[in-house]
Amino acid sequence: MKNKKRKHKNKQTYSKKVYEKKNNTQSMGLNEKKDFKNVLKNSLASIIMSFAACFMIFLYAPIEIFFTNVEEFNFAFSDIISTMLPVFFGAFILFSGIFIILRRINIKVYNIVLIIYFIIFVSTYIQGTYMSGNLPPLDGRTINWAEYSDQRIHSIVLLVAVSAIMILIVKFKQWDIMYKMVKFLSLIMTAQFILVLIHVGTVSNGFSTERDLEITSDNLLDVSEDKNFFILLLDAVDSDSLSILMDKHPEYKEAFSDFTYYRNMSCAYPFTKLSLPFIFSGKWYENERNFEEYDTESYKESPFFSLLQDNSYDMTLYEIDAPLDDDIAKFKNIKAKDYEITSKSEMTLAQMKLIGFKYAPFDIKQFCTVTNSDFQDLKKTLDGTELFTNNNAAFYNKLKEKDLNIIDGNLFKYVHIEGAHVPYRYNENVDVIDNASYETNLEASMTITMEYLKKLKESGAYDNSVIIIMSDHGYGDGDVPEGRQNPIFFVKGFEETKDKMLISDAPVAHEDLQGAFAKLIDDEKSTDIFDWKEGDERNRRYLFYVFHSKENYKHITEYNITGHAADDSSLIPTGREFSQE
Repeated sequence: MKNKKRKHKNKQTYSKKVYEKKNNTQSMGLNEKKDFKNVLKNSLASIIMSFAACFMIFLYAPIEIFFTNVEEFNFAFSDIISTMLPVFFGAFILFSGIFIILRRINIKVYNIVLIIYFIIFVSTYIQGTYMSGNLPPLDGRTINWAEYSDQRIHSIVLLVAVSAIMILIVKFKQWDIMYKMVKFLSLIMTAQFILVLIHVGTVSNGFSTERDLEITSDNLLDVSEDKNFFILLLDAVDSDSLSILMDKHPEYKEAFSDFTYYRNMSCAYPFTKLSLPFIFSGKWYENERNFEEYDTESYKESPFFSLLQDNSYDMTLYEIDAPLDDDIAKFKNIKAKDYEITSKSEMTLAQMKLIGFKYAPFDIKQFCTVTNSDFQDLKKTLDGTELFTNNNAAFYNKLKEKDLNIIDGNLFKYVHIEGAHVPYRYNENVDVIDNASYETNLEASMTITMEYLKKLKESGAYDNSVIIIMSDHGYGDGDVPEGRQNPIFFVKGFEETKDKMLISDAPVAHEDLQGAFAKLIDDEKSTDIFDWKEGDERNRRYLFYVFHSKENYKHITEYNITGHAADDSSLIPTGREFSQE
């Protein structure tokens, strides 16, 4: 009986212990859940701040850059979102997780990291929003960072100022105030980011930039046995610089033996963006309206293109800066094509470099340089159609490796390649080298041109062709008015032959091109296409703007060219300026 009682007592004791242990376990679980909720609640400031900071860097920054430069990207809005959205979510989860773990482990470490994170967040926002107006251009040129050393001082002063404010708050141990301030500012900034994107995206029509059309390389090597009108545009080839180089290279003059060289040509604008639509339309842009509207209209309503169509020319246009409006499908090589991004990781890296260049502190910016070609090479069509690239070497290798294709009917072909434009990377054989210069890029441009003319002669399409070798603008040291106003212009008419190249110093200009094009179509010789002759006195209009400034083309200054276009001293400001409201 005693043993039975003892066993029953032990059983009761054991059951009580099991119950107490189970009850304690449940209680601990509830406490842990409650504790985690408290940690999560107490970490709310850091979570909201992480969301705001990640939204700014990984969504707001790339989308805002895209919207404000939408005409320079060869991608759609959906490409930016699909690339950067996973990065945003990944970064937000990572940083939020780190803050939650730190909060549970050590409140002091959590507060220190929170303060540092907030300082970086605010400093980055100010850096990218208010201190990015005077950065060097990302057009491939070698950047002399010493010229921008004042940016380093501004970055340091900014960091010190923001840090000082946070240190004062910490010194008085106003943690509740700090948490509330972090939450409030983060929410306000996130709301601001969203509103700015909606506004800028609507104004720039950035949300609807789906690319249905692509500029392909189709028909690039076609020539006609009937009539051809060819324009090869070599970017940034300066007439005065080439004239000097031609004295060292007599083979250039020989290659142009049937041409007239108008070495006193002046352009309308100093950079490609405004030069191209003016060349095709002859209409000035004076900031009186939205540029994209003007750009599209210049291609759509071009008197030159209309005249070509009236004369039954099949037209091809190899211009990566052309606005891809539906009307531009009149060019045979511009077609509806589905494409894909060849490398999401490379696309992300290019985006992050672009973001870093604008938002990072000065000493980090030099590691964030990126060019348009870094984006351009990340696309391929789903059906394997080759997209056009303006790369010098790509065009030159095509010419060397393949024969021209003979077709019937009148043909117009416009091809725009890098020419002598930065980055300087070519030698005279069009090989990519490390120690290239403007002169070696010029030599590469002439090598390509000579190969082009040679191929036209071999195909039998040389004589029955109008051939224009020109540039959109000249070249000068830095973004200054002087030096960029004198582009090359070589021209040969139908069935035109000479004993040697003719040089004309007639005061001609890009504003005369519509009339010159019409005369060439009507079989006029190259010497008779301009009304202006040597010895004529003329004031030519030149509208200057700085490409890479915060204002960009939104502030234009008018000049008169009173003498020879190569004479920088003949550039006289008129006092008139054109700015966007």
